[in-house]
Amino acid sequence: MLVRLNGDKNHLIDEILNEMAIKYSNEYSRDLKSYFMEKRVLLKKGVITAFGYVDGNKIAGYLEYEIVSHYKASFTMLYAIYGLKRNKILCQLLNESTQLLREEKITEFVCNIPPISSIPLTRVLNKVGFNRYKRLEMELVLDKLSLNNFEEITTEGFCLSKADELTKLMLRSFAGSIDSIIYSEFFTPKGQRKVLNQIVEGNYGEFLAQESLFLMKNNEIIGYGLVTAKNRETCFLMDFAIAPHEQGKGLSKKLLNKMFQLLIQKGYTKMSLAVTMDNKKALNLYKQIGFKKINSFNIYLKN
Repeated sequence: MLVRLNGDKNHLIDEILNEMAIKYSNEYSRDLKSYFMEKRVLLKKGVITAFGYVDGNKIAGYLEYEIVSHYKASFTMLYAIYGLKRNKILCQLLNESTQLLREEKITEFVCNIPPISSIPLTRVLNKVGFNRYKRLEMELVLDKLSLNNFEEITTEGFCLSKADELTKLMLRSFAGSIDSIIYSEFFTPKGQRKVLNQIVEGNYGEFLAQESLFLMKNNEIIGYGLVTAKNRETCFLMDFAIAPHEQGKGLSKKLLNKMFQLLIQKGYTKMSLAVTMDNKKALNLYKQIGFKKINSFNIYLKN
């Protein structure tokens, strides 16, 4: 039986949260007990939302989720207790929760769940109709690059007063791409402005405004690169694109090289990024420049 977890059900969830704390602590070699115990408080306050699957007198399955837009839910934690038919419980939990959310006008579901080796996440999600998309984390060593001086391109440093023009370019550049499907909640004027504000406000690390560039032509933004700081040595390419009508002219490499020069001057020695494997054009560009895969993770989507 599916239940929404809240203050009334909290006395039932201690067993599964305790088990999750132990299993995830072992998996990631970190003490995560306080993290999982805090979920009990957050559920009661309504800060986080979750479904539980009841088997007998215990919560046997746990599915944490967030409504990220008026039509889309993001599943962020999935677990079933040991000693039971785990795969069956996970499938029932996912099927019944998506069915209930559809009755509430939610039509898209994305899973971005931290993996744990004891749960065959891909097999379970495929069985209930989710499609898998692999994302690569890539890294480039900046201080080993041989950079050319591309003075023929005109750039400007990031300026928030041009946010509306930038947002429109973001939408045009990614229209119809795999990323606009996976992250559909961001690919609306409101969604793009929201994520842009989050980047600028430092939600993804310190925003490096002086090293984030607009590529200009006839006073129009035709490309951009937005970069944040992961730590003192490594920066992260949050977003990058060239206007569709300007692609195929080598502008991507020129803009990135100019950003590399500024970042090296600032003391950064590495740049990392994440790219969807199905975005072949972007993946090939980053490989040509010299980015190397350092990690991978899966995103699952159902609609």
